[in-house]
Amino acid sequence: MAPRSSLKSTRWYRAPAAPKPPGAAGAVARVAIGAAVGALFFAGGLRTMASVVWGITAIVGGAAVASPAARLAIDRLLAAFGSLVGRGLAMVLLAPVHLVGLTLVRVFSRIGGRDPLRLRASDAPSFWLPSDADARKVAHAGAAFVTEARGPGGRPFVTAAAALAGLLIVAEIGLRAFGFGHPVLYVDDARMGYMPAPAQAVRRYGGAVSINAFGMRAPDYPAEKPAGALRVLMLGDSTLFGGSYVDQDDLYARRVEQALRRRTGREVQVLNMGVNGWGPFHEAGYVDAFGTFGADVAVITLPILDVQRPLSRLSAVPYMPAAHPPRLALEEVAYHLTWRWRERVLGKPDAAEAERRSEQGVAAYVALARRLRAAGAEVLVEVLPSQRAGLGHAPEWEQTLVDRLTAALQAEGVEVGFPVGLFAARGPARALYHDNVHLDTLGHRHYADYLTERLAARSPRLAASEGASP
Repeated sequence: MAPRSSLKSTRWYRAPAAPKPPGAAGAVARVAIGAAVGALFFAGGLRTMASVVWGITAIVGGAAVASPAARLAIDRLLAAFGSLVGRGLAMVLLAPVHLVGLTLVRVFSRIGGRDPLRLRASDAPSFWLPSDADARKVAHAGAAFVTEARGPGGRPFVTAAAALAGLLIVAEIGLRAFGFGHPVLYVDDARMGYMPAPAQAVRRYGGAVSINAFGMRAPDYPAEKPAGALRVLMLGDSTLFGGSYVDQDDLYARRVEQALRRRTGREVQVLNMGVNGWGPFHEAGYVDAFGTFGADVAVITLPILDVQRPLSRLSAVPYMPAAHPPRLALEEVAYHLTWRWRERVLGKPDAAEAERRSEQGVAAYVALARRLRAAGAEVLVEVLPSQRAGLGHAPEWEQTLVDRLTAALQAEGVEVGFPVGLFAARGPARALYHDNVHLDTLGHRHYADYLTERLAARSPRLAASEGASP
């Protein structure tokens, strides 16, 4: 029988070389990767996520490209974070295999008397030789799941806390670069539920949002109509407000104003009282509180599901109160996420409740039209088609609700517009609509052209003014 070998330990791994300082080329490559990931989110319609990724990439990548010390610090931070994540994944994914799978294999092998590696045959020759120390093997095996092997010692919890704090700081800076932390603020009101706080200006997603003294996203026009001017009061919801992603000057209300000025040769003022989440009860409450500002024409704008909106207070919508503005951009994001979770838990109204709300909403729009006409304004109602309807195919439920509203308002002598197919062949749907119902910049442009023609054709006062223009 051959004697047992007494060879010295074989080093399975070479000693690690001294790390090279990170170069600028790697930082540039990471910036390119971050920009590409943000572009993928943007192409998928996740614009907020794309903005966050681009913001973090710009801040972290810019620092890494500009400063070798920053590159080294960022690499170490990412390595520590990767090590922590890798160890966590290894524990979650591999622990069941080792504790359950391999244990069962060894149990059945022992019961069956199997010894394929001849570990129990102590007097038999073996090719098993002593190798690296256990500590080195464990360290290198662990490094297979992380970006870089951790040295001995260290404070993993301190490192994890520092990495988390760093990521939160970077996220806060990136979110603030896109306007988060400085949102449009709202005030609570018993008559109209809530409205934008007067006299504020913010910039988000690159778009300017300016609210005048009466809570309108419009120029700071006086309450009294100037002599010789034509006034159009528009009432509606977020589709009229426009969203922060649409610049103030690109809103269809502002475009209609400019187009009517050119057509009539007179001073035309369009008062844009569109508010996120509003319905007929909110709009009626606003008119009761502020009047019609001497409007010659009042245009009620809505997507048809606004007929199902009851009067809601500020606590029931995801908008930040002026009394408690957010101190952090992350606070605003958490506020919205909490509201979305609450909305999902509460769920949508059932069919019976939706029908009851529809009846009340249609009646509320009729009452609002009467109120506006009693104040001396001509009244038009314009239903903004959903994306499917705007491209030519109105869903049956949408057409049914529009027909109900149209029948009720026509009995009052008020005409309802619902331009199915208006946006067909006018550009890609993604450029026209921001989502299923809200328009993007190109959609605002085309809708403004449509509304200008409708007003010129359906409003006797505007038609007379156009005919009298020089």
